[in-house]
Amino acid sequence: QALDYYHLYKEHQVTLQVGGTEQWGNITAGLDLIRRLLGSEEQAYGLCWDLITKSDGTKFGKTESGAVWLDPEKTSPYAFYQFWLNTADADAIRYLKKFTFVSLDEIESLAKQMQSAPEQRVAQKRLAKEMTILIHSKQAYDNAVRVSDALFRQDYESLKVEELLEGFQDVAKLQVSSMGILDALVELQLATSKSEARRFVESGGVTVNNQKVDSLDTILDSSSAIKGAFSIVRRGKKQYGILLFD
Repeated sequence: QALDYYHLYKEHQVTLQVGGTEQWGNITAGLDLIRRLLGSEEQAYGLCWDLITKSDGTKFGKTESGAVWLDPEKTSPYAFYQFWLNTADADAIRYLKKFTFVSLDEIESLAKQMQSAPEQRVAQKRLAKEMTILIHSKQAYDNAVRVSDALFRQDYESLKVEELLEGFQDVAKLQVSSMGILDALVELQLATSKSEARRFVESGGVTVNNQKVDSLDTILDSSSAIKGAFSIVRRGKKQYGILLFD
């Protein structure tokens, strides 16, 4: 790392290396090498920042699970927005201070609002807004909010296929031409067996595209699909699966 800094300083005029506090020794080794080889008057610097951790003590970085990338090809703007929106209460205010340019007075106001009404998640919403606009754009933020709101209202018709798939990126999906509802529940891992799937349907706990399934013989295909392309199978309130039709 010291040689890297020396090369960047000499060939590309990089005068500042930034890293977490655990990189202090590597950064100062680079500064020492630059001055030994090029002269003590060389103007190279290092800046260290407290290691950022989550409330559970784990590192905030690419080596940890659930990390986000700035590159939209690796983490879409929607997923990026959702990452910050789902920040734990214990981390939201701290991240606002470290990652955004929101004033301390406003952050203090958000902290008070969060304490009095944590269910409104005002700090997380502001954090998600600031970070998505900063890294991507205002349009990317507006799109992320639109998709999030549509999914919350279950207004699937208003979404493009790719937007819906992005919103349900962690949900099981199947590419089929047609499939019976019982097989669909099993294949989408919403039921462990056909007998269990049958019980879910008979108890009224299964919907397809927000419509309750009443018949055990229901066949799902493109004729009843949203935009003729996909159907959203839901068991209970929060268990989802998606059928994509050929």
